[in-house]
Amino acid sequence: MSPGVFVGAWLWATVFRATVLAEVRPPENVRIASVNLGLQLEWNAPANASGLLTYTTEYRGEMMNYTSACANQMHLKCDITGSITPFGVYSLRVRAERDREVSDWVEIKGFQLDLMTNISAPGLHVSSRNGEVNVQITNPEMRVSTLQDVYSPVEYLISFWKEGQPRQEIRSTQRLLTLPMEYVMDGGRYCVEVSSFFIFLNKTTFPSNISCVTMAKDNRLTNWAIFWALLASFGVVGTSVVLIFLAGWQFFKCIRYLHPKAKLPEHFKQYLTEPPRLHSFMVVQGGMQPVELYHPLYVIEEEPQPQSAAQ
Repeated sequence: MSPGVFVGAWLWATVFRATVLAEVRPPENVRIASVNLGLQLEWNAPANASGLLTYTTEYRGEMMNYTSACANQMHLKCDITGSITPFGVYSLRVRAERDREVSDWVEIKGFQLDLMTNISAPGLHVSSRNGEVNVQITNPEMRVSTLQDVYSPVEYLISFWKEGQPRQEIRSTQRLLTLPMEYVMDGGRYCVEVSSFFIFLNKTTFPSNISCVTMAKDNRLTNWAIFWALLASFGVVGTSVVLIFLAGWQFFKCIRYLHPKAKLPEHFKQYLTEPPRLHSFMVVQGGMQPVELYHPLYVIEEEPQPQSAAQ
């Protein structure tokens, strides 16, 4: 084979290969979606694509080689959250495939997860009790690690207001707190909104949903009311204790009366338990036999006188 023919064949093969590869266009609008330390690569299918396309996604950390995350899939996204750490810097790439034909890679480099992720707004619950507005804040759940482990210390920007009045704002690192009493007056409807602030990032999340609570005018207990309530409760408890003691003492006395400690002599018990006899007798102490009591009886009869002698 002449050198000219060889060169021509090589040029034809190169052009043919480039033509084949160019037939599969790369994915479009490739982007990273990261919320709460999750990491997902998303894209759109190439315009005017023909045939059935699949996609392969790879990622790598710094000083590492690319590793396959999703291979030959038809979905237009790939979640790699389970393969990363919150403090890594990652590069991701994706390509389209059709049978044995592939497109060029589309790559996004240098995504630092903890700095570039979007953190959801905190949860908020507001309640009213005894003239106070209590605020409870909950952190959103992270896909990797926890919010406190990655971003501590976290500060909360608490905005609150009474309807029809200007907003007030306080900062706190506590997730359970009571609004300052100088800003909360009796009666009315109070609303609260909270954002998380990450100090070392100088970054604030979106605000939470607004939560409102209505306070009644008589909803607050004064110190004197609390004092008298406690005093009354102590009086009721003390009276109850005394009454219970007296009732117990009376019950004890009745038991002692019905079942005395002192025991009767045996002959008293015998006298009380035996049926009464028909004759009278005397019980002599010392165990002697009973002595019968009797008196002598004299009968005198007068003789009748003759009638003749009387005449």
